[in-house]
Amino acid sequence: MLFEKSLKIGLLTVAVSALLAADSVAQRPGRVELGGFGRKSIMEKSLSFQEEFPLGGGGRLGIFIAPQLAVEGTVSFTDYGFLLGTDVNHVPINARLVWGPYVSDHMQLLFGAGYVHNRYTGGFAGADNGAGGLVGFRWLWTNNWAARIDAVGDYIPNPANASASVPNNTNWGIQAGISYLLGGGFTRDADGDGVNNVNDVCPGTARGMPVDDSGCPRDTDSDGVFDPMDNCPNTPTAARVDRAGCPIDSDSDGVADHLDRCGNTPASTRVDESGCPADSDGDGVANTIDRCTNTPSGAAVDANGCPLDSDNDGVADHRDNCPNTPAGATVNVEGCPTDRDNDAVYDGLDRCPITAAGTEVDASGCPVLFESDEAVEIVLEGVNFETGSADLTPNARTILARVAQSLNGNPDIRVEVGGHTDSQGGHAFNVRLSQRRAESVRDYLMYQGVAARQITAQGYGPDQPIADNGTRDGRAQNRRVALRRMN
Repeated sequence: MLFEKSLKIGLLTVAVSALLAADSVAQRPGRVELGGFGRKSIMEKSLSFQEEFPLGGGGRLGIFIAPQLAVEGTVSFTDYGFLLGTDVNHVPINARLVWGPYVSDHMQLLFGAGYVHNRYTGGFAGADNGAGGLVGFRWLWTNNWAARIDAVGDYIPNPANASASVPNNTNWGIQAGISYLLGGGFTRDADGDGVNNVNDVCPGTARGMPVDDSGCPRDTDSDGVFDPMDNCPNTPTAARVDRAGCPIDSDSDGVADHLDRCGNTPASTRVDESGCPADSDGDGVANTIDRCTNTPSGAAVDANGCPLDSDNDGVADHRDNCPNTPAGATVNVEGCPTDRDNDAVYDGLDRCPITAAGTEVDASGCPVLFESDEAVEIVLEGVNFETGSADLTPNARTILARVAQSLNGNPDIRVEVGGHTDSQGGHAFNVRLSQRRAESVRDYLMYQGVAARQITAQGYGPDQPIADNGTRDGRAQNRRVALRRMN
């Protein structure tokens, strides 16, 4: 009864497994399984073996006659202690049909049934025959190597120790070992891509999709997007790609990130082949911010892309022959300062730009009045008047024009125009005459543009002689106009 019950359970398990693995394609016919195993036996108690769970070993030979179906033979050997004090050797020889449906890519359930021949030698000699069953599993870790565990049961209807009280025997065993599979090879290919499941890294590949040796869809350019979905199948190595397999262009400038040297180009900016904003004149400043887009090649430029003008003279450095022109100086087209009156003071800095040739000028380019800051008074030589009047002579006007130039060029200087006479004539008359003459000089200087705040006029008459009025030369020296610096 126990055997029949076990057989029914085994058949039910086989049916369920068959449904689970109905599409499996297993080992090819003609393949051979060679294996060895260790065995732990549970023998019929009526055999009177002293050891309840003895250990033994054995080997197997199987030949596949159909997919998943093999004819298998096993031989094992176990040494038992017998109740009579001697050893008994048990040698079961099994021949079975074994069916192995797959429950996963690497796992097969095994169900077997067949014939068993038992031989006993040693302290007990005999032989008997019966039917055997097997339930187990095979785990394939490579195309050829597998681990295997089986539970076996043998039913002996007329055992060697048969008696009225022992009409049959039932022996059990657990066998565990390894197998090596020779021949046609493992052919289960669940996704039909031509790569066995054991070797298939991508077992769920869609039907018809081309795969590589590992069973994964081909990715020719190794960008992580399989060829059938790759719109850009020749992407360069290491380029980041989108879902379509095309190189990513983060700033949408038309240049893929792996080629883009300027990865944050503003939207709508025209770029060159390196992804950087276009620079038509090659000055290093992008067209988008370049205010001078036609800068000559090689010219140094500022942040706006315009040629540098280090001395701010209006002539760019790349064509400035005089790059250190003082600020404010007027320059020619070559960037060099001009000096129209040749007084060594550049135009633009020259407060008296048309000084007569040969005129001694000060730092502002104006005729020198006072030789130094310490000089207080100078006599205006040549400033004369018509006899007995305050009317300036033509020569006097020429001289005063140069004086006006100097005062106009030095607006901070304040002066007093002093009129002086000799002692001839009445004192009151001479004082009035000297005042009129001083005012005449003052008025002419103001007519030449000198500010009124710069000039005062004072007549001193004969009261401040600088020579002897008793001589002709002395009197001539005393008749004079002097400028006194007031600051």
